[in-house]
Amino acid sequence: MSEKYPEITFTLDNLVPGSDGVTVPGVLTVRDRSRPIAFPANVALAGDGGMVLDATVQVDRSDFGMTANKIGMLSMQNTITVHAVFTKN
Repeated sequence: MSEKYPEITFTLDNLVPGSDGVTVPGVLTVRDRSRPIAFPANVALAGDGGMVLDATVQVDRSDFGMTANKIGMLSMQNTITVHAVFTKN
């Protein structure tokens, strides 16, 4: 399937500040299926004036049409780890 759908994309709507970091709302696209998601993230300032965003996101594979599980060993709930570094130009 990776040949037919080589990319997973996330489009960020904005960052919503909170008491423990930020909420990150946006749209996740997998296998040409787009779903809105929002997840909490920790934010830290980088030494160059940029920012680092870290999060763990739970995703249900069936939301994106991935239901094949021939021997019953694949979980439908998967974890995506996000570590994004934004630099200042």
